[in-house]
Amino acid sequence: MSDAAQRALDYYLSEPAPESAETGERPPRKIFLVGADVGTEEALANATEILSSASETAYRCADGQDSIHYRLTMGLAQLIENAQALVDSVLDRQFAADKPASL
Repeated sequence: MSDAAQRALDYYLSEPAPESAETGERPPRKIFLVGADVGTEEALANATEILSSASETAYRCADGQDSIHYRLTMGLAQLIENAQALVDSVLDRQFAADKPASL
């Protein structure tokens, strides 16, 4: 994994460090926050929409790329699809009872 990707994951997935009394440094603040009143199903449904847009963007960017950039972009699209499969799985398992039975 690239250093930039690792930094992004660390930034978005790790708990913020408390302010250091020694240096006075504060952890970077987050610009976007999910409201406390947003339910799990709503958050996952929105994540599905975002991932769908990201997937479409990756596929469109892959068109016309040279060999190495095409493979990189398609690899990115695959990662997005993997994340989408995880979100879909959670939605199906957690909220299947809320859906009407199909005929």
